[in-house]
Amino acid sequence: MKFLHTADLHIGKRTEGRLRLDEQKAALARIAEIAREENVDLALVAGDVFDVPSPSAEAKRTFYRFALSLASVCPVVAISGNHDSAADLSAPNDIAEAADIRLIGAPERLTFDIRGEKTNVGALPYPDEAALRDYDGEFTDRVKAYVAEYTSHFKPGENNILLSHLFMTGSSEEADENTLGPARMLPKTVLPGNCYSALGHIHKPSVVSKSGNAYYSGSPLNYHFDGDNEKSVIVAEMTGGKVTDVRRIPLGCGKKLATETVTDFIGATEALKRNEGNLVKLRYVSRIPLGMTEIKELRSYECFVKLEPIIEAETVCGNRQSLKTKSDDELFAMYYESKYGEKPSDGMMSLFAELLAAAKGEQCDR
Repeated sequence: MKFLHTADLHIGKRTEGRLRLDEQKAALARIAEIAREENVDLALVAGDVFDVPSPSAEAKRTFYRFALSLASVCPVVAISGNHDSAADLSAPNDIAEAADIRLIGAPERLTFDIRGEKTNVGALPYPDEAALRDYDGEFTDRVKAYVAEYTSHFKPGENNILLSHLFMTGSSEEADENTLGPARMLPKTVLPGNCYSALGHIHKPSVVSKSGNAYYSGSPLNYHFDGDNEKSVIVAEMTGGKVTDVRRIPLGCGKKLATETVTDFIGATEALKRNEGNLVKLRYVSRIPLGMTEIKELRSYECFVKLEPIIEAETVCGNRQSLKTKSDDELFAMYYESKYGEKPSDGMMSLFAELLAAAKGEQCDR
């Protein structure tokens, strides 16, 4: 039997306020196309279907249409991840099952008869505290017991698949805490043997254990400015309980997320021009802040999504120093001097302190 493994769709996600829904629709359409081209027997979505627990109506429509497109080829199983509301994801499951789609928010044991062979799926959504409350011991022991209970129907000689949303050691963890949320890293010993582990949670395509057949498919789009990686889905084959083939098929969808370091306004505009069609974060490293007119012009570029100013100043010895550790008063004084060529008066500094306190809702003690 042949199956498709994807995860971390994050439908409805924004990157620095930029909605990515059109890119997501294109990526999902490509995944459904791969399912048809490969004539897969089962499609698996390993969590984080949506980006937030209460997704928009359009995000829901996008997923349901994608699931129906997959279901025209084969049965579909999708579990909830840490970004999903398990109850909301599984709410339409009774209707979905009529279309051969399982939307799973609580752990289930599933068995399919595919090409004359039994395929057992342990469908385990993200193990939050509610899911683990009936298990004793440390976090790792509780997750291991949770996994073991819902893979207890796995049998030698049958095709066994664990479908879960976990943060494993051995993964190429490139994401920040906004992606990983409160998840804690787990050892490979929580995974059952003699199966394929279809994992979600890490956005970078990763191999947890090649010998143990444990893989992260990765997200279908790049969502963070921490290094682009080629996005893909996994198509794997099993027979007689053995994994015989695991392939990654590139998606080739979505914009690149580029980080450009520049030192002046002209360099910033040139960086944006070379990245037309991408999404760009500018790291602006300079002693002189950009003016509002210049910032407005940068924002006029369709690819521009974020400006990260890193202001540097000359020290007495002529070396450069970062101002990240400077106080608000020091930063204001340095800016004032660079703008007007003289240090601000005591009266000006007092006025700045009052305005800053008012902005923060605090009492000024100056």
